[in-house]
Amino acid sequence: MYRTRWSQASYSNRQWKHLALASIVPAILLATITSIQQVGLVFGLASKAGFILSLYVCIVPFIAVFIGYKIKGMEIVAAVVALVGVILLTLQEGFTIGVGDSFFLAVAVAFAVYLLAIDYYGRNLPPAIHLHPSHIWGDNDWSHSNIV
Repeated sequence: MYRTRWSQASYSNRQWKHLALASIVPAILLATITSIQQVGLVFGLASKAGFILSLYVCIVPFIAVFIGYKIKGMEIVAAVVALVGVILLTLQEGFTIGVGDSFFLAVAVAFAVYLLAIDYYGRNLPPAIHLHPSHIWGDNDWSHSNIV
């Protein structure tokens, strides 16, 4: 059978706590993100929502720099250009941002935090493998499985 340091018999309390946090924290973040997004759709336009929400890709490098990741200079430049584009898209008369747009921007930031949480918690989790039924019932002939 396939054994790792995460084999079921050797789970320590610390590993169980990490596994529980790795499940609960991202789930709570994702539920919160979805709720805030729905509120934003009440106040904002769906056409703007799609563009603003996609900015999580550009926000991730900014947050990652603050928590110690090393980011290349061109990634920061691309993120700044994208943020300037969003500012130009979302500003209304008098340089104000709509209520819905501010909810969407909050969701984009929260989703960036969600992705970094997945990265943080996922580093020390057990590997996922595809199990063939014969692995469960004890036949150790691996020639017919798709594990490489």
